[in-house]
Amino acid sequence: MKKEKFSGGLGALLVLAGSAVGLGNIWRFPYMVAENGGGAFILIYILCMLLVSVPVLLSEIALGRHKGNMKFHGLVNLLFVLIPTITLSYYSVIGGWTLRYMVFGNSDFGSFVSSTGHPLACLAIFLGATALIVLLGVRSGLEKFSKIMMPALFLIMCALAVYSCCMGHGSSEGLRFLFRPDFSKVGPETFVKALGQAFFSLSIGMGIMVTFGSYIGKDENLLATAAKTSVADLVFALISACVVIPALFAFGMFFQDPLTGEVMANPEADVVGAGLIFKTLPAVFSQMPMGWLVSVFFFLAVTLAALSSSISLFEVPVAWLTEKFGISRSWACLAVFLFCYAVGALCSLSFGVLGGISFKGMNIFDMLDWTTANVLMPLAGLICVLYAAWGMKKTELRSELSNSGKLRGVDRLFPVLDLLIRYIAPAGVLAVALSGLIG
Repeated sequence: MKKEKFSGGLGALLVLAGSAVGLGNIWRFPYMVAENGGGAFILIYILCMLLVSVPVLLSEIALGRHKGNMKFHGLVNLLFVLIPTITLSYYSVIGGWTLRYMVFGNSDFGSFVSSTGHPLACLAIFLGATALIVLLGVRSGLEKFSKIMMPALFLIMCALAVYSCCMGHGSSEGLRFLFRPDFSKVGPETFVKALGQAFFSLSIGMGIMVTFGSYIGKDENLLATAAKTSVADLVFALISACVVIPALFAFGMFFQDPLTGEVMANPEADVVGAGLIFKTLPAVFSQMPMGWLVSVFFFLAVTLAALSSSISLFEVPVAWLTEKFGISRSWACLAVFLFCYAVGALCSLSFGVLGGISFKGMNIFDMLDWTTANVLMPLAGLICVLYAAWGMKKTELRSELSNSGKLRGVDRLFPVLDLLIRYIAPAGVLAVALSGLIG
């Protein structure tokens, strides 16, 4: 069976960027910027992307194109398949929530997620939509969807950012707070947080970029693709911050302490994670002029962002099943759907009838999330960057990155890239792993 490839550089870029752009950009990045020095955190974040995330991303893409996908040791292959499959299972639960809020608007979040029927139905719809897109194939499914979805997502988020920043009532103060560098809030933990966000935001350590690397033609510039993917992810994260933070300031979710002058989050409001998306922001939208319309477009954007990541996660086990066992894409999609729905259902029910099942204070959902994010993903990322640095011959890596010497600029830059991939990036991945395990 001939392996399907992306149609060209633009298609590859949009799919890779779609994988990187996800819920973490919307519900985690704005808060981290606001609480860790604003513009100072952004500068540190960009530095971490350049020194660690981009080299690891480049390593994974180069490995995928060089080896033609899952041709590693059996246990490594299993790790690269297990991570996106488990992540997709609980990620689709959240994707189902976004569908529910997009269609029906604000509701009692606690009552909804702790119920049984509605969350499971939303999970099935979201996961089913993901499966249908992947079923269409690399070009007709993933690539075509990304070419439509990414521009639409960008335009919606830009429009929401403009609306949020022009509301007055403190939104301008929110922008100043967001982008004004405050180095007094910068400490060692700031670098660790920025490093962790930069690592997870680009979907590295999940097997996705290895798989997608195998779909990229030999004439494409991998360094340019990795750099553009990183820039797209950063731009979307900044736009998301411009949607969220000014709105939170405008409606009192952040305030200035009258005694110290320090700006802090309202202790009665959730300003990060699921609470931000499904409780705090709907409450803010309800106070806005035309808030119902803003809510619809916001949750449409969140759903598109979730779908852009879920199709990438779904593609990895499908590619593995078709290559290892020779089964058709349709049967592979059905198998992945059934497995992920079963695991996802357990995750969904862990907020309700299965809430009594816990491990070290974590329910099923939180346990899977913690294990993949803090153990499996850093391990996979470390394996990739070490394999690219030390498992491949230096001549092979150089040839892959420079397209056999045809890209003269990349060829001359290779000593710097080699230094980053061999020494700097592995140290950064280890720091991410240790910070997750310890804290």
